[in-house]
Amino acid sequence: MKKQRICPLSGQAIPEGAHGNRKYFPSETVEKQRKGRNNHTRFEKISTICNIAIGLDKILGRHYPHSAGKTPIDRSILGAFDWDFITKISDTMPPIFWILNYGYSFNNTKDKIVIHYDPNNT
Repeated sequence: MKKQRICPLSGQAIPEGAHGNRKYFPSETVEKQRKGRNNHTRFEKISTICNIAIGLDKILGRHYPHSAGKTPIDRSILGAFDWDFITKISDTMPPIFWILNYGYSFNNTKDKIVIHYDPNNT
């Protein structure tokens, strides 16, 4: 005999003949709660990613005047910058790795980078 499944939102037993993947009690109230909870969780994930992107964009933006898109700067200036967080890679040579408005490209060596700015990139 199968173990009785309990809805985590309502605390009610899920009907015996319910679809095998059903996790919630089948009622309009529970369905609204579930959708609200899922939307909130989804929003939190998206806003966390957006906040990281905005933070990285600000880091690049803070150092942009030093580079002005021409002068390479020492990569170590950006400290704990998350080098894997990119939203787009350009087709140019060398490629520019975009965050939001600011991007970076490597200049001959991986130790030096050039910061680029494009307000229309997003």
